[in-house]
Amino acid sequence: MTLPFGAYGAGLEYAVTNNWSIKAEYMYEYVRAGWNDYAPASTANIGFMTRATFHTARIGLNYKFDLFAPTPVVAKY
Repeated sequence: MTLPFGAYGAGLEYAVTNNWSIKAEYMYEYVRAGWNDYAPASTANIGFMTRATFHTARIGLNYKFDLFAPTPVVAKY
C-alpha cells in the first residue's frame, strides 16, 4: 500500500505601509509513504514502512514595486 504525496500549509501577510509587508509561512509535505517487503531468505520476510516528511517555516519582508502605476493627479490653480 502506497500513499500519495501531498502538502498542507498556511501563511499570513501584513501590510506595514503601502509598499512594505511582512509575512510568515508554514508548510508540511509528505512524499511516498508506503509499505515495503524485504526477503533476505526464502523463509524470512521483513515488512517496513518508508516515508519522507518535511516541515518548512519561513518569515519574510516584501517590497512592492509599482513601476506602471499611474502618477497621482495634482490640481494646479
